[in-house]
Order: sequence, then structure tokens, then C-alpha cells
Amino acid sequence: MSEDDLKILGAIAAAVAAVIVAVLSAALGFLSTRANQRDLEQLKARLTEDKGESDARRVYTYEALKRLYAQYEPIRFHLVESVEAAQRTISDLAELASAKTPESEGMHPQGNYFRAARVYHLLAPAAYFKIMQSRLTLVDLGASKPSYLQYLLAKEACAMLAYDREIASSYKLVYTPYVPGWRELRQDNPARYRRQGFAFGRYDNAVCSLVARLEDGTQRVLSFGDFETLAKDIEKTDYSSPIGAALDLFDDFRPDSRPVLWRSLLVQSCLYQLLLYAARSGSSSLKDVVDQMPHVEARLAALGVSPELIQQTIEVVKAGPIATIRASHGDA
Repeated sequence: MSEDDLKILGAIAAAVAAVIVAVLSAALGFLSTRANQRDLEQLKARLTEDKGESDARRVYTYEALKRLYAQYEPIRFHLVESVEAAQRTISDLAELASAKTPESEGMHPQGNYFRAARVYHLLAPAAYFKIMQSRLTLVDLGASKPSYLQYLLAKEACAMLAYDREIASSYKLVYTPYVPGWRELRQDNPARYRRQGFAFGRYDNAVCSLVARLEDGTQRVLSFGDFETLAKDIEKTDYSSPIGAALDLFDDFRPDSRPVLWRSLLVQSCLYQLLLYAARSGSSSLKDVVDQMPHVEARLAALGVSPELIQQTIEVVKAGPIATIRASHGDA
């Protein structure tokens, strides 16, 4: 093969190679463009889907907040007010127990009024909470983290009067109110044998006795006057009716003769104090609420509680109710 032939073949090979490169480049460009278009279409579809989900979440949250404000907020206002009244009642019980002179003893009302008033004010928060629970079928508390935290605090606080056995165990108190012959035994040793809390069923019945259902199906908490009328004819020997069981729980109350009940009230008072802070501050942080413990300790001290009992109570609050709330709330 001559030199000219080789040159011709080389030129042909170069031309073929150029054509192949051009064809491959065009093919790759086409494929790349198709891939880019496909990626763009997928991205557009994903963004449209994300926007739809975001819009749906926004609409749901808006509607949930509307239901929350309509159903939850009005009763929450009454709950907070009833908690403040319960706190004053616990202070009155502590002050009454520490009264040493005839003059100081005469500062507090006695008789049927005080018998009914302390039960009413100590049970009213639970009555408002019960109405709140009945309304929560229409409300998603997850729409408002501050409301959810307040709900959990109220739930633990309002149930405290039914946790007498747990309280006795936490404070290492001997407490056996359900032994045979308890009626006689409780006269001589009320600290051990007198019932100092509710069975859950009786507690629910007692709380329900403060709730009236209106003709339109709504519920309201009885006024004190209505409750006083119901309570005035209850005998001191009535241990089992809803109101009778509640009145008996606090008849002749003194912290030294009812150590379990007194400690239940102290734990409840601590939780109420934290609830009031959460409601007033609007905080959604459990840590922020628990950081208020020094103020809680100061309140217990103002009630005349000993430093040792204050320390025990704070430990019980943290290990029991606060740990339970943390498990639900998830805020360390």
C-alpha cells in the first residue's frame, strides 16, 4: 500500500472518529437533557407535594387552635382561679393547725360552713379538670405546647388525693385504713387507721358531685352555695356517699393526726404552684417550670413545714408526678 493510500485511510479514519465523537456527544447530550428534565419534573412534583402537606398542616393547626381557644381556654381560666382558691385553703389548714392561742384559733370560721368550704375548694380544681377532659375530644392539645404542659400538670395535681397509698409508701409511713375494725381503730390512732385519701371510684364520684349538667348538654361546676346546700345534711357517720366520703376525709383534720393526707396536700400544693407559673408565664418548657422549685420550697416554708419535710416533698414531687409528666411531655 502506497503512502498516498495510507494518507487517504488516515483521513477516512479521522473523519469516522469525528463522526463517532459527534454522534456520541449528541447522544449523551440528549440523554443528559432528558435526565435533567426528569429530575426537574421530579423536583417540581416533590415541591408541589411538600407545599400541599405544608398547607394541610397549616390549615389543621389553625383549626386545632380555634377549637382549643373555644373549648379549652374558657375552662382553663376557671381552673386557674380554683387552683388559687385551693392554695389558700391549704394555707388555712396549715395556719389552723399551728394556732396556739385562743385569739388565733378564733380567726378561722368553724362549723358546717368551714366543713363544706374546705372540701369545695379542694375538689373544685378536679371538677374543672373533669369538664376540661370532656371537652378535649374536640381539641388537639398538640397544637399548643404550653396548654399541653398545663394539662399534664393539672392532671397530676388533681389526682393526688387518690394517691394516699403511694404517698404513704414514698414517705415511709405506716398506713392501714382498710383493716377489720377500722371504725374503732381510727378513733385511737387516726394517723394509721383513718382513711386519708379516696379510692379512685369514690374520688370520681365526689368530683362529679360538684359538676352539674345543664339542659343544653353543657357542664358547669356548682357554686359554693349549691354545694353547701347538698352538704349541710350529711352526717359525720356517712363515710360512703360521694359528698359524705369527701367531708369525712377532712373532718377534724390536723397534719399530725393525718400525716398521709397532709403530705398529699403538700405535694398537690407544689404541683399547683408549678401549674400557676406555667399558666401565667405561658412556658412550654418543663425544665423552665421545674426550675421554679426554689419558689415552691419557699411556699412550703411559709406554711410552717419543716426543712426535712420540705426536702422529702420536693424529692417525691420530682420522682413521681414530674417524672410522669416528663415521660409524656418529653422535655428534659
